[in-house]
Amino acid sequence: MASPLKIFRFKCPRCGKVFECSGPASHKAFPFCSKQCQMVDLGNWLGERYLIPGDKDVPGAPVLGEREDRRLQTGPRLPPSEAEGEGVES
Repeated sequence: MASPLKIFRFKCPRCGKVFECSGPASHKAFPFCSKQCQMVDLGNWLGERYLIPGDKDVPGAPVLGEREDRRLQTGPRLPPSEAEGEGVES
């Protein structure tokens, strides 16, 4: 005899609605209650409204959440011979 299918309760991380299903494989929008909540959450990630904390001590690491055009921030490029001696006096 087959064991009865267990039903679990989950809380949608976006809207907080409680929904029931037998597990992630049986619910296409899991862990969200609906496709709408899933799409809104995806839009928030793509729109950079969510941030993941990172290591601020990594030199040259971009700051999350800031949209910057790096081409506008860089100054004129020096030829390799001039750039090597930059900041060092003989």
